[in-house]
Amino acid sequence: MSSYIKPPAALHEFGSRDTNEDYIYPPLGSADQSSRLFIVCDGMGGPKKGDVAARLVVENFVKYIESFPPAGDMYKGYLEQALISTEDAMSEYVKNYHESIGMGSTLALVHLNDRTAVFAWVGNSRIFHYQYATGEMYVTEVTKIESSQDSLMWKSTPQVIHGSETPTQLQVRTVELNHGDYIFICTDGILEHVDEQTLRTLFGTGAPPEELIKEISALAEKGNTQDNYSCYLIQMDLEDEPISMTPLKTGLGTAGADTRSRAVPPASETPAPEPEKVAEAAPESVTAEPHVSKRFVDVGFVAVAVIALLALGFIAWYSTRPKSKADEYFAQAQRLEGSDKLEDYERAIQLYDSAFISTTDQQKRTSIQKAKQRALEAMQQLKPAPAELVNLGLKAFGEGDYPKANQHLEASLQAYREQGQDVPQDFPYSTLAESYVRIADGLYAKAERTPEEEEEILRLYEKATDLYEDPNLNIANEELLTKAKSRAEELDKKQAEGLVASRGLEALDRNPPATRPNTSPEEKKPASRPTTSPEKKSPASKPAATNRPASRPPAASSSTARTQSRSSLNELVRTNTGNPAPITPSTAASPQRRYLEDGKAWYRKAKQESAENAAYSYRMAAEYLRQAGDSLDADGAYLLGYMYHMGLGVEKDPEMARVYAAKSANMGSASGHYLYAVCLLKRGGRVDRENAIKSLRIAAKKKYKPAVDLLAKLGY
Repeated sequence: MSSYIKPPAALHEFGSRDTNEDYIYPPLGSADQSSRLFIVCDGMGGPKKGDVAARLVVENFVKYIESFPPAGDMYKGYLEQALISTEDAMSEYVKNYHESIGMGSTLALVHLNDRTAVFAWVGNSRIFHYQYATGEMYVTEVTKIESSQDSLMWKSTPQVIHGSETPTQLQVRTVELNHGDYIFICTDGILEHVDEQTLRTLFGTGAPPEELIKEISALAEKGNTQDNYSCYLIQMDLEDEPISMTPLKTGLGTAGADTRSRAVPPASETPAPEPEKVAEAAPESVTAEPHVSKRFVDVGFVAVAVIALLALGFIAWYSTRPKSKADEYFAQAQRLEGSDKLEDYERAIQLYDSAFISTTDQQKRTSIQKAKQRALEAMQQLKPAPAELVNLGLKAFGEGDYPKANQHLEASLQAYREQGQDVPQDFPYSTLAESYVRIADGLYAKAERTPEEEEEILRLYEKATDLYEDPNLNIANEELLTKAKSRAEELDKKQAEGLVASRGLEALDRNPPATRPNTSPEEKKPASRPTTSPEKKSPASKPAATNRPASRPPAASSSTARTQSRSSLNELVRTNTGNPAPITPSTAASPQRRYLEDGKAWYRKAKQESAENAAYSYRMAAEYLRQAGDSLDADGAYLLGYMYHMGLGVEKDPEMARVYAAKSANMGSASGHYLYAVCLLKRGGRVDRENAIKSLRIAAKKKYKPAVDLLAKLGY
């Protein structure tokens, strides 16, 4: 790509409001010279709604673009498909969470191509294009009428994105780019105290974005802006390229003195000239002494050769022509169906879903649905019977392969539930419980453990404790029960002490305090590990099987015990930080807080399950965590980022992994800083590496061992 930019600059501020309903992409402080996609959204719908709407629009546009990257430059049909996907996601969200009815969001999107940029917008979030060479400035137009209360009312087509029930009209334009040009994307809050003439004056200086954004921020703060205000400022750096002085024709309104709308001329309807047809030479008349001209023979030979070459070329083109995304996904899925592995069929079903989304051809969609149904039926036939899984688990346990034993026994319980069968009275719960302990022991014995491994050990011991508290088991396994409980308490206390140590450390901040006041609510939230409520019904707190022997006590008893044992940990946090102990979800939990707790519980459940069963739990974990909204804490953001990073329950998405890792890091999480650094290093840019080192140093300061090791490996 020959289009380069100077380091972009951004604002994402509250103004005079208590909540920020704007959302920007890339997240504040994470854009660099390699960034090509920029989005600014302004949500509406009141607290807990507008911010959700803006986030959903950004996340789903980014997800669509990352999942189905365009073959060339973006075009209107492609972006409209992304909008349809986003509207469907918003409708699905509203269907599940009725309190969000009426929420909506504007959209201002810029995608940089090769010396061009694509602008797409809905509503009154603006995109300005300042041509440095000519001094002209263009701005996306918004059609509006004033109501009697002086509020905005939008004409015919909705001017905010609501959902699939009220489809939105997306405006799209492509503009040419030259050296020094500015692209400014902003919500309407910016324009309260920064008018178009001021922007023209600022851009006319040719100063870098980071300097101009300070001026814009100062004007907004001085004017005491009432609304949230967010923006991205991008400047083109094309010194090595010739500057075109041809006036732009983009169809955008002009800011400043010249406010006439400049329409993009329609594509020429004149067909390209067809190749001149060469008339075939008529054969000469037969005479008494036939004579064939040598020239005629030569022309005929050349004609035959040309036809043969064209035929070969067509065959070569047809066999190597680029396939559509849907065709590629469909072909990959069919290749996997020849396997005898369950995971291959699960992947095939995911690919069929991707193929279905990637095409609007109804005939293709019907074929894809039929193929997916056949794959589902074949997958069911591959699943072994529950009793067979039990035998495989006992065999693996006898051979000392505890992870495999655990995998088979967990899968057998899942199979009993799926088939509606009662779990047999002689099910080897004792063996299952001991497999948890043996796996945990192996991790516990490591000389050095990561926080993720310690979390895994804690989950395994707690799972074993749930089983061993059954009177039928703990008599014969009292020693293992005692060990599991003591080690779980040890690790729980260690996590609480780590929390206390981390609260006083600085959060990740890519901009100087003068230009970005630390007012984000996320940065004020403690990254606490939530307690488990006995009343909370989450997947992780359920028994390993729903049909236990009658003598088995309900799982809530062990959860209650753990909640009570952790009260001292809450006291430790309160004593050392001056903050009140965390409130359990059962006493005062918002819906979003419950989504957070459920997401973490599904994640814990997935970690305990076999590979073939964990996929569903990971998907549920990701869905709940995404819906946690403002309640998403540092741990939840890290888990969601990690799932995107590894492709657990969601499609592997480096950009979304980086987004959530940055969110976790901004809340002071050492693991969030580490994951954020890993994501940046994978992108490989110079600025990325510098920011990654900063994050690793913050994590190392928190004594996060993986960060210390990675810094050493990188030579720092």
